[in-house]
Amino acid sequence: MKKGIVVVLTLFIMFPAMMQINRDFTRWGSDEKVYNNVIDGYKFSIPSGFKVDEEFYPEAVRFISDATIIEIYAEQCNSKEDVASYINYTNQAILQNEIDYFDVIEIKSTGNTLLLWSRQKLSKIENDKNHYLKIDIPKNGKVYTILVKSNEPTLEYKAYLKRFNVTRVAEIERSVPKMKHAANRKFNPETQNFYNKYFVESESVEWGIYQYDYMETNALDIIENLMEHKFKLLLLYSEFSEEYDSLGVRGFLDRAYSQNRVVELTLQPKRNHQRGNDLFRVLDGYYDEFLHAYASDVASFNHPVLFRFA
Repeated sequence: MKKGIVVVLTLFIMFPAMMQINRDFTRWGSDEKVYNNVIDGYKFSIPSGFKVDEEFYPEAVRFISDATIIEIYAEQCNSKEDVASYINYTNQAILQNEIDYFDVIEIKSTGNTLLLWSRQKLSKIENDKNHYLKIDIPKNGKVYTILVKSNEPTLEYKAYLKRFNVTRVAEIERSVPKMKHAANRKFNPETQNFYNKYFVESESVEWGIYQYDYMETNALDIIENLMEHKFKLLLLYSEFSEEYDSLGVRGFLDRAYSQNRVVELTLQPKRNHQRGNDLFRVLDGYYDEFLHAYASDVASFNHPVLFRFA
């Protein structure tokens, strides 16, 4: 029997030409330990022993050592209200989680917002960095965020501020981003045809839909008749649990396939006041049996499936 294949995506909207990083945006100054990002408009003095990692740019630039990871983000914020909303939104998950985090300290100084916190080490993560420092710096219509993850707690936030300087943004045109195609994947013919159609050959955008009551009603049919459009891509949200419910996922896949649709499965960790953030339990192996059952069920489906972890 041919094995089922799961195509991994991070976006529900399907773009045939996803982002490809143009690394020409990086300029090094006369001092090789100064990182100069002329697109986002900042310089950062790199601590000794750190290496630059641009794999996740434009989301973030990382500076990595054995004990510490420093990440720098730049978010466009056009007003004071945008700045306050962005910082509050990104900090609230830390400030409101009293189950996973401890030693939480928030400091507001000279327009900047600092947040320090820690959590228990994860037993299954090698060299787990469980102490954090986050510095939000509003400047020139952006919020620059310095996020530090370390083996040891640190209160030396001023040292990081001294290393960071906002600079003029250069007028450099970014190249058109493109998706990196999967290499050497052993897709079955049906999955290969689907992959080629939507990710290799197509130059258009294909929209999917999330219909919460798809399994119980014919509401989607009514919507499609009104729009005179058939959605070929359906989104299904599923959560981690102690016991795997095959009917929930496999039943959805089977019904969608019978209607000539492809499903994008979205497996999302939850956070709440009762059990904290599921993501840490995922990383620590708590849901391993659930994940094995989930993956086995999807693989046995043996038809194209899109998957994302949200």
